[in-house]
Amino acid sequence: MPSHLSSIGFPLGSDDEAQALVGRVANDAEELDAPAGAYLHYVDPSGAELWLHRDGEGVIVDMHPHFGGDAAMPVAVTRRVPRADGGPLGGGFHGWADPGADDPESGAYPFVFDAPEAALHAELELPCVAEVQLAAFAHELAVFADPDAYAEANEGRELGYGAESFIPSGLFVTGDDPEPAAEAFLTGTVLAARGRMNETTGEPFWWARVRTLGGEIEVVADPVLLRGPVAAGAVVQGSFWLSGRLREE
Repeated sequence: MPSHLSSIGFPLGSDDEAQALVGRVANDAEELDAPAGAYLHYVDPSGAELWLHRDGEGVIVDMHPHFGGDAAMPVAVTRRVPRADGGPLGGGFHGWADPGADDPESGAYPFVFDAPEAALHAELELPCVAEVQLAAFAHELAVFADPDAYAEANEGRELGYGAESFIPSGLFVTGDDPEPAAEAFLTGTVLAARGRMNETTGEPFWWARVRTLGGEIEVVADPVLLRGPVAAGAVVQGSFWLSGRLREE
Protein backbone atom coordinates (compact mmCIF):
# COMPACT_ATOMS: atom_id res chain seq x y z
CA MET A 1 0.00 0.00 0.00
CA PRO A 2 1.38 3.45 -0.87
CA SER A 3 2.79 5.51 1.98
CA HIS A 4 4.64 8.78 2.43
CA LEU A 5 7.91 6.85 2.58
CA SER A 6 7.18 4.71 -0.49
CA SER A 7 6.36 7.93 -2.37
CA ILE A 8 10.11 8.67 -2.34
CA GLY A 9 11.40 5.11 -2.68
CA PHE A 10 11.58 4.04 0.96
CA PRO A 11 8.92 1.29 1.17
CA LEU A 12 8.73 -0.13 4.68
CA GLY A 13 6.64 -3.10 5.69
CA SER A 14 7.46 -3.45 9.38
CA ASP A 15 8.99 -1.77 12.41
CA ASP A 16 12.10 -3.90 11.95
CA GLU A 17 12.54 -2.52 8.44
CA ALA A 18 12.12 1.01 9.78
CA GLN A 19 14.79 0.40 12.41
CA ALA A 20 17.11 -1.03 9.77
CA LEU A 21 16.62 2.03 7.58
CA VAL A 22 17.41 4.37 10.49
CA GLY A 23 20.62 2.47 11.16
CA ARG A 24 21.51 2.55 7.48
CA VAL A 25 21.21 6.29 6.97
CA ALA A 26 22.08 7.77 10.38
CA ASN A 27 25.86 7.65 9.94
CA ASP A 28 25.66 9.47 6.59
CA ALA A 29 23.24 12.15 7.79
CA GLU A 30 24.07 15.75 8.60
CA GLU A 31 23.49 16.54 12.27
CA LEU A 32 21.66 19.79 13.01
CA ASP A 33 21.33 20.82 16.65
CA ALA A 34 17.91 21.99 17.75
CA PRO A 35 16.18 22.81 21.02
CA ALA A 36 15.52 19.57 22.94
CA GLY A 37 17.51 17.39 20.54
CA ALA A 38 18.86 17.27 17.01
CA TYR A 39 17.88 16.49 13.43
CA LEU A 40 19.75 13.96 11.33
CA HIS A 41 19.25 15.06 7.73
CA TYR A 42 19.86 12.39 5.08
CA VAL A 43 19.70 13.22 1.36
CA ASP A 44 19.60 10.55 -1.35
CA PRO A 45 20.95 11.56 -4.81
CA SER A 46 17.39 11.22 -6.16
CA GLY A 47 16.24 14.16 -4.04
CA ALA A 48 14.50 11.97 -1.45
CA GLU A 49 15.19 13.16 2.08
CA LEU A 50 14.81 11.66 5.54
CA TRP A 51 14.79 13.85 8.63
CA LEU A 52 15.41 11.76 11.77
CA HIS A 53 14.30 13.41 15.00
CA ARG A 54 16.63 12.60 17.91
CA ASP A 55 15.62 13.61 21.41
CA GLY A 56 17.86 14.89 24.19
CA GLU A 57 18.59 11.33 25.31
CA GLY A 58 19.96 10.38 21.91
CA VAL A 59 16.91 8.30 20.90
CA ILE A 60 15.40 8.52 17.41
CA VAL A 61 11.74 9.34 18.04
CA ASP A 62 10.44 10.16 14.55
CA MET A 63 11.30 9.98 10.85
CA HIS A 64 9.94 12.68 8.54
CA PRO A 65 10.18 12.12 4.76
CA HIS A 66 10.66 15.06 2.42
CA PHE A 67 11.63 15.72 -1.18
CA GLY A 68 14.01 18.55 -1.97
CA GLY A 69 13.69 20.56 -5.17
CA ASP A 70 13.86 24.00 -6.74
CA ALA A 71 10.13 24.73 -6.79
CA ALA A 72 9.02 27.25 -4.19
CA MET A 73 6.11 29.53 -3.42
CA PRO A 74 5.83 32.71 -1.35
CA VAL A 75 3.91 32.11 1.87
CA ALA A 76 2.84 34.43 4.68
CA VAL A 77 3.58 32.18 7.65
CA THR A 78 1.15 33.13 10.39
CA ARG A 79 1.45 30.61 13.22
CA ARG A 80 2.98 27.33 14.37
CA VAL A 81 0.96 24.12 14.37
CA PRO A 82 2.04 21.66 17.09
CA ARG A 83 1.93 17.91 16.52
CA ALA A 84 1.11 15.79 19.57
CA ASP A 85 2.89 12.74 18.15
CA GLY A 86 5.92 14.66 16.88
CA GLY A 87 7.43 15.78 20.18
CA PRO A 88 9.34 19.06 20.50
CA LEU A 89 11.08 18.53 17.15
CA GLY A 90 7.87 17.99 15.18
CA GLY A 91 5.38 20.53 13.99
CA GLY A 92 4.03 22.49 11.10
CA PHE A 93 2.98 25.97 10.08
CA HIS A 94 -0.18 27.73 9.02
CA GLY A 95 0.16 30.25 6.23
CA TRP A 96 -1.31 32.03 3.23
CA ALA A 97 -0.15 31.24 -0.30
CA ASP A 98 0.74 34.16 -2.57
CA PRO A 99 0.23 36.72 0.22
CA GLY A 100 -1.01 40.24 -0.34
CA ALA A 101 1.57 43.01 -0.27
CA ASP A 102 -0.24 45.05 2.39
CA ASP A 103 -1.56 42.33 4.68
CA PRO A 104 0.72 39.42 5.71
CA GLU A 105 -2.30 37.44 6.84
CA SER A 106 -4.07 37.29 3.49
CA GLY A 107 -3.48 35.72 0.09
CA ALA A 108 -4.84 33.22 -2.41
CA TYR A 109 -5.83 30.73 0.30
CA PRO A 110 -4.78 29.54 3.78
CA PHE A 111 -3.22 26.10 4.26
CA VAL A 112 -1.09 24.04 6.65
CA PHE A 113 2.15 22.19 5.95
CA ASP A 114 4.31 19.98 8.15
CA ALA A 115 7.95 21.05 8.41
CA PRO A 116 10.70 18.43 8.80
CA GLU A 117 12.90 20.96 10.64
CA ALA A 118 10.24 22.94 12.47
CA ALA A 119 12.29 23.44 15.64
CA LEU A 120 15.11 25.12 13.70
CA HIS A 121 12.72 28.05 13.25
CA ALA A 122 11.87 28.38 16.94
CA GLU A 123 13.13 31.98 17.02
CA LEU A 124 11.35 33.02 13.82
CA GLU A 125 9.05 35.93 14.52
CA LEU A 126 5.56 35.43 13.09
CA PRO A 127 3.82 36.51 11.00
CA CYS A 128 6.44 36.76 8.27
CA VAL A 129 6.73 36.18 4.54
CA ALA A 130 9.04 33.36 3.44
CA GLU A 131 9.64 31.13 0.47
CA VAL A 132 8.46 27.57 1.15
CA GLN A 133 9.83 24.61 -0.78
CA LEU A 134 6.71 22.49 -0.78
CA ALA A 135 6.55 18.76 -1.50
CA ALA A 136 3.17 17.09 -2.05
CA PHE A 137 3.04 13.35 -1.30
CA ALA A 138 0.20 11.72 -3.24
CA HIS A 139 -2.52 9.75 -1.46
CA GLU A 140 -4.66 9.59 -4.62
CA LEU A 141 -3.67 10.71 -8.09
CA ALA A 142 -5.40 11.18 -11.45
CA VAL A 143 -3.58 12.21 -14.62
CA PHE A 144 -5.06 13.88 -17.72
CA ALA A 145 -3.05 14.16 -20.93
CA ASP A 146 -3.63 17.90 -21.32
CA PRO A 147 -6.05 20.69 -20.29
CA ASP A 148 -8.52 19.69 -23.01
CA ALA A 149 -8.66 16.12 -21.67
CA TYR A 150 -9.19 17.50 -18.18
CA ALA A 151 -11.99 19.80 -19.36
CA GLU A 152 -13.66 16.92 -21.20
CA ALA A 153 -13.53 14.73 -18.08
CA ASN A 154 -15.30 17.49 -16.12
CA GLU A 155 -18.09 18.16 -18.64
CA GLY A 156 -21.49 18.01 -17.04
CA ARG A 157 -20.22 18.16 -13.47
CA GLU A 158 -22.15 20.57 -11.29
CA LEU A 159 -19.04 21.37 -9.25
CA GLY A 160 -15.66 21.24 -10.99
CA TYR A 161 -12.20 22.43 -10.13
CA GLY A 162 -10.01 24.71 -12.17
CA ALA A 163 -7.04 23.14 -13.95
CA GLU A 164 -4.85 25.00 -11.46
CA SER A 165 -6.61 24.97 -8.12
CA PHE A 166 -5.82 24.25 -4.48
CA ILE A 167 -8.29 23.16 -1.80
CA PRO A 168 -6.78 23.17 1.72
CA SER A 169 -8.75 20.10 2.84
CA GLY A 170 -6.72 19.78 6.05
CA LEU A 171 -8.39 22.91 7.39
CA PHE A 172 -11.83 21.31 7.26
CA VAL A 173 -11.91 20.13 10.88
CA THR A 174 -14.71 19.91 13.42
CA GLY A 175 -14.70 21.17 16.98
CA ASP A 176 -13.65 17.75 18.28
CA ASP A 177 -10.71 17.42 15.90
CA PRO A 178 -7.10 18.28 16.83
CA GLU A 179 -5.00 20.82 14.97
CA PRO A 180 -5.60 21.02 11.20
CA ALA A 181 -3.91 18.47 8.96
CA ALA A 182 -1.22 19.22 6.39
CA GLU A 183 -3.38 17.99 3.54
CA ALA A 184 -4.76 19.40 0.29
CA PHE A 185 -6.78 18.46 -2.76
CA LEU A 186 -5.06 20.14 -5.66
CA THR A 187 -5.00 20.30 -9.43
CA GLY A 188 -2.09 21.56 -11.46
CA THR A 189 -0.16 21.67 -14.72
CA VAL A 190 2.89 19.43 -15.05
CA LEU A 191 5.98 21.45 -15.94
CA ALA A 192 8.37 18.49 -15.84
CA ALA A 193 8.03 14.86 -14.82
CA ARG A 194 9.97 11.62 -14.76
CA GLY A 195 10.52 8.43 -12.86
CA ARG A 196 13.30 8.52 -10.29
CA MET A 197 15.31 5.82 -8.55
CA ASN A 198 16.09 6.00 -4.85
CA GLU A 199 19.77 5.03 -4.88
CA THR A 200 19.76 4.08 -1.20
CA THR A 201 17.12 1.38 -1.67
CA GLY A 202 17.05 0.79 -5.44
CA GLU A 203 13.29 1.47 -5.38
CA PRO A 204 11.52 3.65 -7.98
CA PHE A 205 9.19 6.55 -7.38
CA TRP A 206 7.57 9.23 -9.53
CA TRP A 207 8.25 12.97 -9.46
CA ALA A 208 6.79 16.05 -11.14
CA ARG A 209 7.18 19.78 -10.88
CA VAL A 210 3.67 21.20 -10.89
CA ARG A 211 2.23 24.68 -11.19
CA THR A 212 -0.93 25.17 -9.18
CA LEU A 213 -2.82 28.10 -7.73
CA GLY A 214 -0.36 30.04 -5.59
CA GLY A 215 2.92 28.77 -7.04
CA GLU A 216 5.00 25.73 -7.95
CA ILE A 217 5.38 22.54 -5.93
CA GLU A 218 7.17 19.19 -6.12
CA VAL A 219 4.81 16.21 -6.40
CA VAL A 220 5.98 12.69 -5.54
CA ALA A 221 4.07 9.42 -5.69
CA ASP A 222 4.38 5.68 -5.31
CA PRO A 223 4.42 4.25 -8.88
CA VAL A 224 1.39 2.07 -8.10
CA LEU A 225 -0.75 5.22 -8.30
CA LEU A 226 0.14 5.75 -11.97
CA ARG A 227 -1.38 4.01 -14.98
CA GLY A 228 1.14 5.22 -17.54
CA PRO A 229 3.81 7.80 -18.33
CA VAL A 230 3.27 11.48 -17.59
CA ALA A 231 4.65 14.30 -19.74
CA ALA A 232 4.95 18.07 -19.42
CA GLY A 233 1.63 19.72 -20.21
CA ALA A 234 -0.45 17.06 -18.46
CA VAL A 235 -2.87 17.95 -15.67
CA VAL A 236 -2.65 16.10 -12.36
CA GLN A 237 -5.23 16.05 -9.61
CA GLY A 238 -5.42 14.33 -6.26
CA SER A 239 -5.19 14.41 -2.51
CA PHE A 240 -1.81 15.01 -0.89
CA TRP A 241 0.12 15.36 2.34
CA LEU A 242 2.20 18.55 2.40
CA SER A 243 5.77 18.76 3.68
CA GLY A 244 7.51 22.11 3.45
CA ARG A 245 10.85 23.69 4.27
CA LEU A 246 11.09 27.39 5.05
CA ARG A 247 13.61 29.56 3.26
CA GLU A 248 13.64 32.57 5.52
CA GLU A 249 13.93 36.00 3.89
